[in-house]
Amino acid sequence: MPISVFQPLRQRRIAALLQIPLIPLWLWRLGDTEAYYSIYVLCGVLGLFCLGDNYRTNAAASVRPLRIRIGIAASAFSAAVILANYKLFITLPSHLYLLWTGCVFLGGFVVSDEILLWCLHRCPMRTRTSIPRHPVKRFFLFFGIISLWFLTYWYTTGYPAYLTPDSFKYLEQIQSGNYINNNPFYHTMAVKVLIGLGQGLFHNMNAALGTYSVFQILLLSGCMAYASLTLYQASVPRWYIWAALAVYGFLPYNMAYSITLWKDIWFSASVLLMITALYRSMRGIGGAAALDLALFALGGIGCCLMRTNGLSILLLSLPFFLVVLRKKKPVLLIILLVVLLLGWVLTGPVLDLLQVGSTDFVEGLSLPLQQIGRVITHECPLSQEDTEMLSKIMDIANVPNVFSHEISDPMKGSISAEQRQYLKEHLGEYISLWLRIGIQYPSEYAKAWIELTKGYWNAGYDYWVYYTGGENAQYGIAPAPHTCALTGFYEAYFTLFENSVLSQILTGIGLHSWLLAGCLAVNALKKRSEWLLTIPALMVLAELLLGTPVFAEFRYAYPVFLCLPLLLGVTLFRIAPAEKQSNSDSCRSSNAIS
Repeated sequence: MPISVFQPLRQRRIAALLQIPLIPLWLWRLGDTEAYYSIYVLCGVLGLFCLGDNYRTNAAASVRPLRIRIGIAASAFSAAVILANYKLFITLPSHLYLLWTGCVFLGGFVVSDEILLWCLHRCPMRTRTSIPRHPVKRFFLFFGIISLWFLTYWYTTGYPAYLTPDSFKYLEQIQSGNYINNNPFYHTMAVKVLIGLGQGLFHNMNAALGTYSVFQILLLSGCMAYASLTLYQASVPRWYIWAALAVYGFLPYNMAYSITLWKDIWFSASVLLMITALYRSMRGIGGAAALDLALFALGGIGCCLMRTNGLSILLLSLPFFLVVLRKKKPVLLIILLVVLLLGWVLTGPVLDLLQVGSTDFVEGLSLPLQQIGRVITHECPLSQEDTEMLSKIMDIANVPNVFSHEISDPMKGSISAEQRQYLKEHLGEYISLWLRIGIQYPSEYAKAWIELTKGYWNAGYDYWVYYTGGENAQYGIAPAPHTCALTGFYEAYFTLFENSVLSQILTGIGLHSWLLAGCLAVNALKKRSEWLLTIPALMVLAELLLGTPVFAEFRYAYPVFLCLPLLLGVTLFRIAPAEKQSNSDSCRSSNAIS
C-alpha cells in the first residue's frame, strides 16, 4: 500500500498530540480564577473528548471550507477568557507574560475549536422516526407537570409570593397612584389588576398576592409547555424532551422565579413565547399556523412592554429578521413591524398622555459613570478643567469611598437630584469629557467595562441567583408560616442545589451565553435559518454589555436560560420536515372526521 495513504493519518496524529497538552496548561493557569473553575474544567473535558472523536472520524475534512470561520470563533472565545481573567496575567514578570498569555490563548483556542468542529461534524443529529400524536394532550401533560410542581412549591413553601425591594416599588406606585416607568408601567398595571382581583375575591392581601403568583405560575408554565410541545412535534428524541422538562420545571431558580414579583419573569416568558412561535411558523410545525402567528405577536408585544428596553431589543433584532423573513415568511415580518409600531405607541405617546414618569436618564449611564469612577478611584491624573467639570456632577473626594468595581449603583446613587439635572442640561459637554478621559486612559476604561460586564460573557460567578426570604410585613402582608412536611423537602433540595458544583454549571451566566453563541455559530455555519431564533436573546445580552448596572445579575439574563432548552434542541437535532408534520395533521383530521 502506498505511503501517501498513511500521510494524512500521521499528520492528524501529530496535530492531536501537540494539542492535548495545551488543554491541561489552560486549566492549570486558570486555577486561580475568580470565576467558577468547574465550568472551565467542564469545557476542558469536553474539548478533550471532542478532540479524540474528531481525530477518529477525521471531522476536519468534512468542514474544511469553514476552517477560517471556526478559527475566528474559537479565537474570540479564547480572547474573552483571557480578558475576563486579565488579573492572572498582568502581575506576571514581563518575560513570562507573553509566554503564558500565548499558551492560555492556544489552550482556549483548542478547546473551543474542537467543540465547534465536533458540533459542525455531528449536528444536526437524527431525530426519532415516530410521528408526533395528540399534541393537545401532550401540551396539557407538560403544562400539568410543570404547573403542579410550581403550585405545590408555592403553596407549601413560598406563599404568598417572593418580594424583594424592587417588588415593593410596584406596591408603592399602586398605593400612591404615582407611576414611573422605571418598572414597566404595563407590568405594574397587570400587578394592580391581579392584586385587585385577589382583594375583591378574598379581602386579604396575602391572598391577593397569591392570586398574582398563581397567574404568573400558569403564564410561565404555559410558555414552557409550548416550547416543550414544539420539541415533541419536531420529533426531537424523547430523552431530550424530558430533560428539557426537568430543566424547566425542577430547577430551583425556575421554581423561585415562578412566584417572584418581578418584570423579568414576564419579559423572559415573552421572549420564549415569541421565538417558539417564530420557529413553529418558519418550519410549519403543528398545523396551527394562525395560533402560532397570534402567539408570535403576543410574545413580541410582551417583549416591548415588559421591560423598559424591550422595544430597543426588538429594534436591534429587526435587521436580522429582515434578512431571513422578507422572502421566506413575509407575514412574520409584517407582524413584527406592526408589533414594533404598537410597542412604540404604547411606550411613547400613550405613556405621555397618561403622564407616567419616565425612567431616570442616569440609569442609562451606568458604564460611563463606572469608567470615570474607576479613573478617579485609581488616582489617574486629570486636568484642572476636567476636574472642575466632574466636580459639578459628583463629589470627587467621595468617589473612592462609594465606588464598586462590579456594581454601578453606588456611582449613580452618589449623584444628587440637582447634579442630575445639571448633567442632563449639559449632556453633550459631558459626553465629550467622557471621550477625552477615555482617550487618555483607555486601559482603565477597558478594565472598568470588563469588571462590570464579565459575568455575562465569562463562565459564571458567585453571585445571588434568586430570593426566597425576607420580611413581607408591609402593605397588609402577613408572613405566612410554612409547616408542611414538603416545606422541609423543598428547603433541603434548594440547599443541596446551592452547595453543589452542579449548581455552578446550571447557573453560570457566561456558560449559557457561550451555549447561545454556539447555537448561533453552528446554525449560521450550517446555513440553517434556526440561527435567527438566537437573536432576541443575544440582543438582551448585547444591551447588558452596553449598560448593565450589575456584573452578574441572573434575572437580567433569565431570557437566555429560558430559551436555551429550545435553542439547543433545534440546533442539535434535525427538524422533522414540514411535509411530515402536515401529513400527520391531515391523518389526524381524517381520523377525526371518520
